[in-house]
Amino acid sequence: MEAEAVLAILNNSSDGIIRLIGSEVLRLEIVKSPDPNRRAKVLKLLEKSDEIVKNNDSIDSRGKELVEIGFKAFDAQHIACAETAKADFFLTTDDKIIKLYDRNPDGIKVRISNPLTWIQDFLLQ
Repeated sequence: MEAEAVLAILNNSSDGIIRLIGSEVLRLEIVKSPDPNRRAKVLKLLEKSDEIVKNNDSIDSRGKELVEIGFKAFDAQHIACAETAKADFFLTTDDKIIKLYDRNPDGIKVRISNPLTWIQDFLLQ
């Protein structure tokens, strides 16, 4: 169901209601994927982004703050990029990220949700 939710979001992003935000950090993580087929498919999805956030000292600094809260380094950088882009939501299927957010919502400047939950709560209202 989560995979279907992600596909639905991606497939409906061209309608202008959903704005996809990518980042240099995301591109770096994708390029490190050992599976060349998966890497190519995900890079193609990244091309659908409406905006690509470029890394900078402010994002690095914020990422370090998020690591102190308990996020893993790459996850912290992704969240810092979402905050910088002023995203309404950061969608992830990683339950650990969501649980950490749920324990620290005031310390994070972007709402974090599972794609399936997001569709149920916000898109289908």
